[in-house]
Amino acid sequence: MTNLSPYAAPCVRACALRSTLLRPEEWRTLSALGSSAAAITWLQQRGVFSGNIPNVFAAERAAHEAVIHDSTALLRFARGDVAELLRFFVWHYDLLNLESLIYRIHAMPESDQGLEQLYPTGSVGALRKGLSGVTNYATLARVLKGSVFAAPFAEALLRYHDDEDVAQFVERIELGFFTLWVQAAKRCGFQLAPNVDGSALAVFLVGRVIETVVRLKRYRAAESSRIVGWLSIVAKGAKIEACLEALDSDSDAAAVQALVEILLPLTMQKRLLSKAQQSARPEALLRRLVWLSASKANRGIVFNVDFLTSFLTLRVHQARELTMILEAKDAGVDSEALLCVENAA
Repeated sequence: MTNLSPYAAPCVRACALRSTLLRPEEWRTLSALGSSAAAITWLQQRGVFSGNIPNVFAAERAAHEAVIHDSTALLRFARGDVAELLRFFVWHYDLLNLESLIYRIHAMPESDQGLEQLYPTGSVGALRKGLSGVTNYATLARVLKGSVFAAPFAEALLRYHDDEDVAQFVERIELGFFTLWVQAAKRCGFQLAPNVDGSALAVFLVGRVIETVVRLKRYRAAESSRIVGWLSIVAKGAKIEACLEALDSDSDAAAVQALVEILLPLTMQKRLLSKAQQSARPEALLRRLVWLSASKANRGIVFNVDFLTSFLTLRVHQARELTMILEAKDAGVDSEALLCVENAA
């Protein structure tokens, strides 16, 4: 991560794109607004959204399309392993498109209608042929040929033919996808080893593993092999055994805190513990860690791949936070209680 030349151009471009990232005080201003319509208007005036945004759905879509746009912009300057790693931020939206289609086909086999992509990923997406007109899994397998999803899909489809469990079908594809993402990160110098890597990308990916295993253990009563499969992405041996014990904690929040202590560096643990009394919602604790690690890494400008991925991690975080806040306002729920970006500086 020390050679300047491969990173100078994309890092400068990332700096130019930071203007639409909200600052902590702006998040508080946004969350205090009284309605989703007022929030959308404010976001348009702020320059976060452009063009016609008629409703919450359009605003959420625009927020996530900004991740695709900025990832694509950086890819114009990136090469080799770095470019492949950045593509995963776009391919993640291909994954969401793929999952939507899988559920549709499962519910309506041999439907005469395909599915328009929720998030168009353009020329850098993994599904260049698109999903329109795909009405069955055999056709879908042909569309996925040569993509990052081909092998995970083929393996998951074999299992699906046996159990017809669509939730596990999707989960197996997700597991394969995130395994490949972690491998791509390691090729770029990220360690992603327990108690070692506190980069924004590591916190983001480890956080996804933590969310998944907590959900599988505590709400789906999943067998240990499924949980171990996810933990194996970021841990080995005794660390996995410790994680399995942590999942038997009394509450979700306690399980999350224990997993953070096992899988993330001490600095992350301290940040989590300092926030733990403010919220018992485990997903909010993990979101805070992602925000804090990404915002710290994206101060100023540093010419390395960590800077690039921390910027895109902030982009993803902003899209998710905006989705949560706008939906809360649309439902008349207090969005200020959901805010998790305080004290990011």
